[in-house]
Amino acid sequence: MQEFRDTSSFPKGILVIFIFQFIFFLFYSLSKEEKNTNLLYISLVIAIIGIFIAIAKVKFYINTNYMKFGLFPLPNNKLLLTNIDELKIIEVSPFSDFLGMGLRHSRKYGKGYITDCKYALFIKTISNKKITISIKDIEGLKMFLEKNNISNKLSNLGVNN
Repeated sequence: MQEFRDTSSFPKGILVIFIFQFIFFLFYSLSKEEKNTNLLYISLVIAIIGIFIAIAKVKFYINTNYMKFGLFPLPNNKLLLTNIDELKIIEVSPFSDFLGMGLRHSRKYGKGYITDCKYALFIKTISNKKITISIKDIEGLKMFLEKNNISNKLSNLGVNN
């Protein structure tokens, strides 16, 4: 196994909420005799956010030299494995640890690429930068790290908090 890929997305229930809000604001703004363009603009913003949520995914790729990660459709980040000081597989809660999903920041975990996954890969670089990435297939990642001797940077292959 020379590489590992993982993709996770947002819960589809969030998209349903945005569609409902869009339809509500659209009909409400069009039903009034006096047209309120502000409500129409709000509907448009909600629709754009809903489309972004529908296509957004946290993508993660690692091989024996580097890893790439990012929130699609935004550009990916590339990190050489030689620049990593520490790796941890952690159990996360998107709302209690990061106050939501998406591209987030936490004092404890740094920059987060967070979806509705139970586990994440916590990375600390040699420049002390912290990054956390939601991982759906945590067992596949553990196997890749062990098989390719990358586990020497991993502080613990179990789950840490």
